[in-house]
Parts: sequence; C-alpha cells; structure tokens
Amino acid sequence: RDLTKRALALDRSKYEPYVACFRPEGPRYSELIAAGVPVLHIPVTSFRSWSGVRGAWVLWRHIRKHGILVLHAFDVPSVIFAAPIAWLLRVPAVITCQLSYRHLYRPWERKMLRITDRLADCIVVNSEAVKRDLMETEGIEETRIVVSHNGVDGASFHALPGNERRRKPCVAGASIVVGTVCA
Repeated sequence: RDLTKRALALDRSKYEPYVACFRPEGPRYSELIAAGVPVLHIPVTSFRSWSGVRGAWVLWRHIRKHGILVLHAFDVPSVIFAAPIAWLLRVPAVITCQLSYRHLYRPWERKMLRITDRLADCIVVNSEAVKRDLMETEGIEETRIVVSHNGVDGASFHALPGNERRRKPCVAGASIVVGTVCA
C-alpha cells in the first residue's frame, strides 16, 4: 500500500515511476495499471534457484534501459534482492526500507540486510523505535535513517449515521481516534 501511495503521488512532470514486484497479482496491481504506472514482473520464486538469477537479469536490464536514477526497495525480501543490483549499476540514489525489528528476521536475512545497509544511501523506517534499533544494534548513523510514519488516509473513512462516538476521545481535543493493530 505504501509503495502504491508513493508511486501514485509522484509529480509526473518531474518523475517517471516504475514498480517492480515478484507477484503482480497483488491487490494494488490494478490500481497502479489504471493510473498508468508500469509494473515490471520479476519472476523470482526463490533466491536459491535460477529464478533468482533470471530475476536479477530482468531488473538489471530494466534499470539500464530506463536510466533509473532512484531505486527505492520496500522491506525484505526486495531490499536484499534489489539494493545490490542498483549499487552494482551505480544507481545514484539507493533507498531501502526497514519496517520492523531485525531480530524478527532469519539469520541469513539479517546478514544480507547488514550488507544492504552499507549499500543504501538512505534507510527509511516507519517508527522512532525501529530507527533507534538500527542505530543501537546495527551501528547505522542517524543521518542515514529517515522516519516516515505509516499513516491513515482520513478521507478513506466515513462516519455512518447513528454511529456517534459513545465514549470521550482519549486524546485531548481529538474528534476521531483511530487505533491500529498489525504484525
């Protein structure tokens, strides 16, 4: 969802977005296509198979063909896959995302992420806690980490008649309080 929001929000007079994915049948595919954002299918089923090599070649050719200047890889496994390719091709700006604590990943993923951390020009995180974790456990400089909080588009929600709030807001002065639970 975050990738789609960012791709759709880019000023098309300045940027030409491309989206690459391992599985194009995802829920946001039709939204991207309808908005005219090209979606590149990278048919990788495993990094330990020939599909990983073929997929790397597909992304390599796409970056070269379109002169990609900024590559933003969203979370694992795309960070592990795309950041080294972009770095090898000398893409001027390589941005990665870390959207959860590192200890939640498998050991081989953590090792690969330590490598991609060094290849990235910037690491986007979704909370101050993840930023702190990267600084303390991985030794990443604060200047290389940007916090971009996950957000809720208030226009997506509409009050239903008769569903007035029955309790007081827990935030002083708030008219709507939203709670989020996620993995």
